[in-house]
Amino acid sequence: MEQVQTRFKRLVFIHKVAFICNIFFALCMVIRYSHADTVIPQPIVELTTILGWLFSPAINLISLCVSFVVVLKRGKGLSIPLWLIVVNVVFFVLQIFYFFLS
Repeated sequence: MEQVQTRFKRLVFIHKVAFICNIFFALCMVIRYSHADTVIPQPIVELTTILGWLFSPAINLISLCVSFVVVLKRGKGLSIPLWLIVVNVVFFVLQIFYFFLS
């Protein structure tokens, strides 16, 4: 039982990291379509770009696939807050549209 709780804590942590990377993805969109890169220091722009463009889709895909497999395997819901899953799914759909369909 303790091992199952540890796995869910890790899954919640992965979803939280994906949420933070999704915020950086939104910041990348703001920086790209505005002149904010002239005001923001260059290291912050670079960090935002790495976390937003590179890590956000990958971590979203990993967290959502693992959650899907856990739900299918257990047959029950997850102990992750619903708003966190919904926000990650919405951002993942936006990333798919932005990277592959635009």
